[in-house]
Amino acid sequence: MIPTSMDPDGCGRPRAARLAEYSARLWAPAVAVAPAEAGGRLTRLLDAALAEVTDGATRRAALRGWRRWRTLSTGPHVCPTYGPRFLAMDRIYTAGAPPEAVPIVGAWSGIPFNNGARPMHLVFAGPLDRVVAPDSRTARRVRGEGRRRRAVEYRIPLGSGRDRHRLVYGAPVPRALPAVLDDLRPAARALVADPEPGEHSTWALRTVARIQSRVLGRPIVSIDVNRLLTAYLLEVVEDAGHPVGRLFSDRVFRARWCARLPDDPWFVAGALDRRGRPRVETVRCVGDHLVSRSRRWPIAPGTVARLLAERALCPGLVLVYAVLVGVEGVRCLGGERQAVYLVRFASAWRALGLPVPRRPGPIDISGQARDARGAPVFPFDLALDGRRVHEVVPDSTPLAALGLETSPRPIGSGGSP
Repeated sequence: MIPTSMDPDGCGRPRAARLAEYSARLWAPAVAVAPAEAGGRLTRLLDAALAEVTDGATRRAALRGWRRWRTLSTGPHVCPTYGPRFLAMDRIYTAGAPPEAVPIVGAWSGIPFNNGARPMHLVFAGPLDRVVAPDSRTARRVRGEGRRRRAVEYRIPLGSGRDRHRLVYGAPVPRALPAVLDDLRPAARALVADPEPGEHSTWALRTVARIQSRVLGRPIVSIDVNRLLTAYLLEVVEDAGHPVGRLFSDRVFRARWCARLPDDPWFVAGALDRRGRPRVETVRCVGDHLVSRSRRWPIAPGTVARLLAERALCPGLVLVYAVLVGVEGVRCLGGERQAVYLVRFASAWRALGLPVPRRPGPIDISGQARDARGAPVFPFDLALDGRRVHEVVPDSTPLAALGLETSPRPIGSGGSP
């Protein structure tokens, strides 16, 4: 049942509410610091992650806001340009944010490059010739692929098609990227971060933050949430006293966890098939082993620490949110699926004795950004036009117009989805 008016202390997401009104409810200050944060581990690691993608002043402002609100958007994936869905998420996330806040996005890199978010593409509505030089190799390639797909938007590939099944997490910057960027027109090239040696996600997150900050009219930063959690797990995997670190050393606790959450992968990993082609595999706990489609590792703290350090394992949903929500008390905002599985996770975690700090309030920021004619809106086009998203999706927009039509319960409420 969808409520028709704002509930002052619940987590309902009423269709009749306006965008800015609903967004402001996402920014209720954290009333208490989770016990696990007493030593500041997560904040310290977040600071290091921010230092990789933004300048010092923005980083410091983002950290000040983090300490006050402990809120993170975890809906978007790692990609250099957003489509209408992730643009709507950022719009809902930021519309009611306090002026001094620098919102932080924890983008997901545990996906293959052929994911629908297009991690290896620049995506926009067009026309193509205002983004790419018309006689360039890149333009010819995009036109050919667009005709085959009968595309409603343009996609500029930034790497080789051979990498489309490869895991984004840990992947290097594509070798072809500098040549593709050289084919962009000056206005489009100015929106894209300079490629530097390192990981693709770092470059993509710098680029998307540059574009989103322009169209939102305020600074916003994006970090790789899987890399953040890798750093966190490396510090706790050998700590039997930590609620999540305990998983890797306490067989009884691990068996109870698997009984409550038997089907949720702990990690994802990149692998090769029999023909040497890359693919992404889920990694589950089976007894005393981590098991994927092609590999098997013993669950021992030292072994898992080594695999994490080598980027051979990418933390999966259940471990990422066990740390962020179940241990650290972070309000994680995301799509409609997240609003469902976090309730399921929280019920299991509480039964296992994790603290699961209660953070009443809405968490679903799903939607689609569309203009008055119903056409999808792409941030890259808005940035090229020098326009702000509030010109297309104003603060007074009803939530129903963005496709927000469910009302999730607060994390920690228990029960089944």
